[in-house]
Formats: sequence, structure tokens, C-alpha cells
Amino acid sequence: MVQTESKLENQLIAQLGKSGWQFRPELNHYSLIVNHFRVLLNRRNIDKLDGTLLTDQEFQRFLNEIVGSKSIYQLGRYLRGDDQFQGGRAQIQRDDGSDITLSFFDPRDAENNIYEVAHQVVVNDKYENRYDVTLLINGLPLVQIELKRHSVEMSQAFQQILRYRRESFNVGGSLFRYLQIFVISNGMSSRYFSNNDGELNKNFIFNWSDENNRWIDEIEPFTASFLSPLNIHEMISKYTIFDADQKVMKIMRPYQVYAQKSIMSQAEIHPATNGYVWHTTGSGKTITAFKAASQLALHTDAQKIIFLVDRRDLDSQTINNFNAYLPRRADGQSSIDRTDNTSVLVEQLKNSTDTLIVTTIQKLANAVKNPRHRSVLEPYKEQRVIFIEDEAHRTQFGEMRKQINSWFKNAQHFGFTGTPIFKENIGADGRTTDDIYDIRLHTYLIRDAVRDHNVLPFNVTYINTIHSKEDIENLNGEVEALNIKEVYENEKRLNQIAQHIILNHSSKTYNRQYNAIFAVSDTRTALKYYDIFKEINNDLKVTTIFTWAANEEDNDEHQKDDTLTSRHGLEKSH
Repeated sequence: MVQTESKLENQLIAQLGKSGWQFRPELNHYSLIVNHFRVLLNRRNIDKLDGTLLTDQEFQRFLNEIVGSKSIYQLGRYLRGDDQFQGGRAQIQRDDGSDITLSFFDPRDAENNIYEVAHQVVVNDKYENRYDVTLLINGLPLVQIELKRHSVEMSQAFQQILRYRRESFNVGGSLFRYLQIFVISNGMSSRYFSNNDGELNKNFIFNWSDENNRWIDEIEPFTASFLSPLNIHEMISKYTIFDADQKVMKIMRPYQVYAQKSIMSQAEIHPATNGYVWHTTGSGKTITAFKAASQLALHTDAQKIIFLVDRRDLDSQTINNFNAYLPRRADGQSSIDRTDNTSVLVEQLKNSTDTLIVTTIQKLANAVKNPRHRSVLEPYKEQRVIFIEDEAHRTQFGEMRKQINSWFKNAQHFGFTGTPIFKENIGADGRTTDDIYDIRLHTYLIRDAVRDHNVLPFNVTYINTIHSKEDIENLNGEVEALNIKEVYENEKRLNQIAQHIILNHSSKTYNRQYNAIFAVSDTRTALKYYDIFKEINNDLKVTTIFTWAANEEDNDEHQKDDTLTSRHGLEKSH
């Protein structure tokens, strides 16, 4: 038997009641929603009103102040606030000329809000529309849920929301302009996405999942998890990102939410233990790191939150991303230290209002080493400092990290990486990511990202290039240990692989419509392959891309070569 839409609505409302929402069936028209919002506003601010409730004129001024002609992006920021101003409150002038500040939403304390459900709200404007299920916080409509019966594609619910936005949600002055989150469901599948100005993008409609990245699709478990009052409050107040460049709100994906939750929990409960997040490349881990840094600055007692990046990563695109997502300092300037002058960083460390700092690991290491800066840095030996470290697989294994650790003795480190170091791929340092960061806090792998359509899918073909005649592992010491590196870098093997690439390149790239990346083990192997491709002299355009180190550990092995360092090889190949 096919479940009707009305039965699905009733099932959802019953489940919402179990989760802590109060059902208000009488709120079935927009005018009643507005009146109810006014009642709760008066009740919420009764002490400030001194027993004199808002007059019609005063309430209209309040509506003009909190809605008016503001964009959805501006309303979202107004609702939440940031580290510079407290959201969910507005100041108006009373009829007697006095000023009063009224609270209509508490973004910091979930329990200081009222959670209610309205059903089949009718809006009469140019068109009459009837909304399925609306979630109200303090009488303000913040979440809209549109349902379809099981046999109907959810795309119809999405199209319906698009129509409502055009016909009634976005009408000037409407409280429904405050909608932050849309939910669509047919009972078997459920999705969520953020409201915004302009067009809504289908690519930003998300599945909800549990901490292990398992989808929560059916309406009952989805409601219990995603639509609980606490989670909705957190999705609105903590897990929405504001892109200041594009002027859009971006609601976080579930794995980003769980990563940030785990970081906050670790910082609050285990401040002496580090942690890292393993999120696959392309899944948006840098945005997660940005948000984690700003939340740590707001909700911990750390003297400084220092977002550390490698100098090579602080390019113009990264700077634009930082400026778009990170909050401004008290003086309105960016948190990013873009200069090469270590003194600028030291000034930020000296300034007590600069809680969040973005800088490079190289500059911080220089500051620690320079005796001139000791007076500023001395207090940080014992003060609590939290480091957020992007691309942690590359930047946190060298001497600079050790120098920073030796100074910031009470620091906690959180790393983000798409390719952690394990025992199987351990480098010359001899340590793994777990050795550096103590504990893995959350994992989101490439298979999860492909399933969620966050990265493009790909086909994997395994080709064995080494065939042993005997089971070498079972020779029980009868032969000396093989030099695996020497086997893999054998000239004959490299030539055969290059020939295979040339023979198959056209078919694999759809007649060369696409470029290709060839990843190898190290820079010297990359240079060998480059020479082989040039020697074969085919019409493929081949180049090498890598970052060279000034003093590489294997320089002694290449003293007689014309490419002593990988930089020399890079210059030779160009």
C-alpha cells in the first residue's frame, strides 16, 4: 500500500513531537504566524519591556529592522552574529523615544529558545500557497520541509520549493525570508540544503549521515537525528559558513559537521591531547579547518588560535578563500598575515584582540628562533594555544614543528590531511601521523566522497609490473634482502611504463580531450621519467611539477651527478 502525503506529514509531526518540538496546529496561516511571533517576542523580552508590550507601531518597526530589504545572506548573518557582534537581537525606538534592544533568537544557548511545528501554513499573496511542515524557533520560520509520497521523485519537492521561493517565501518583509534550511523527503529518501539569494544549486543538496558516513535516509531516523531541536540549532548557529566574496550561506556536509564536533570535544575535554582529521582530497577539508578555527576562537579559553599553513600554500587563491570564510579582526582587517615580515606576526601575537591568526609555519619558526621577539613570545610558553594545521602530512614532520613545540609547551595541535603518513608509507622522519597527532578524530575516505558525488568517480586498473619467479617471502633468509627501491626504479621498468602510457593515453583520455597527472614516488623519479618521455620524443607535452627542498637528505648520493639537488634537475628539465 502506497503511503499518502498526508499520512507522511502526520508521521513526521508525530516523530518531531518525540524529538522535542511542540505541535501548534492552530498556526495555519501566515497572519497567525506573525501574531504568534509577536506574542513570543513580548514574552521573551518581558523584563526589558517594563510591563508595556510592543504597540502595533513598535512591532512594525521591529519587523522593518530585522527583515526590511535585507538579503537572505544578510539575514543569516544577522540571525547568528559572529565574534564582532551578538546575533538574534535588534534595537528599535519605542513610541516614547527611548531605545530598546530585543532578543528574538539565541545562537549560543540552544535551550534559551522555543521549538514549535506549524502544519499546512497558507500564504495569500499574488498566489495562494500552502506549506507542508514548518519548523519555528521563537515563532520565526527557520526550516521548511516539503514532502512527497513514496512513489514520487524528490526532485518534485525541490521544484516546489523553487516555486514557493519565487511566489511567496521571498516576498519583501515576509518572516519566511528567514528560512535557513530546506528539507525534502518522500519517506524513503531525505535531503537538506541551505536557503540563499539567487538560484539554488542541485549540487548542494546533501544526504545526512552518521559519524561513520552511513547515510540516514528514511524519514523516521532522519528526523530523530537531523531534525532534533539541538541539531537544527547547531546547524544554524555553528555549521553554516558565510562566503563574504559570493555573499552566500553554505551549510556544512555531515562529515564536516562531525569533524568539527570532534575537534571541539577534544579541545574541551582532552586539551592535552592532539588530534587529526583524515578527509580525502577534494572534500572541502580546508573549509572545515577554517570553521573549526573560528569556533575554537569563540568557544574555548585559548589565548590564541593559530592557523598554520606552509608558505608554498599561501597563494592568492588560498588568501581569497581565507578572506571569504574567516571572520574579521576587531579593527576590521583580515586575520591573514600576508607579509614576509616576522614582526607583523609578532605584533599579532602581542595584540590581545587578535584571537585568531593565520600565518605560515616558516614565519612562526623564525619568530621563535629570533632573540628579539623573546619578550613577546615568553608568555606563550605556558599559555594555552591551539594550532590548526592544514596539509598536515607535509608540514609537520620537520625541524620547524619541533622548534615551535619546544616553545609553545601548552599547545594543542589539530591537523587536517587527505594523505596521512602510516607505517606503510613512512618517510625518513620515522614517524607517522598518529605519532605526531596522537589520535584520529574523524575519517572521510575517497570511497565516501565518490558515493556522495563530492569528487569525480574513476576506474582503477591494476597492472603488475614486477613478477618474481619464486615466493621470495618464504625463502627464510636464503637470499639477502631485496632493495625494493632499486627494483621499482630500474631503468627497464621505467621505460616500459612510459611506453605503456604513450600507447594508452589517447584511449584513456577520450582522444586527448583531457589532461592527465602521473604521480610517482619522489622528485628524482619524476625527473627520470621526464628524461625518458623526452627521449622517446612523442608528441605528448610532458612537464614535471614538484617543490624542491634546499638541503635534501640524499644529496650525498648524487655528488657526482649534474643534478645534485632536485632543483638542479628541475632547471635542467626546463
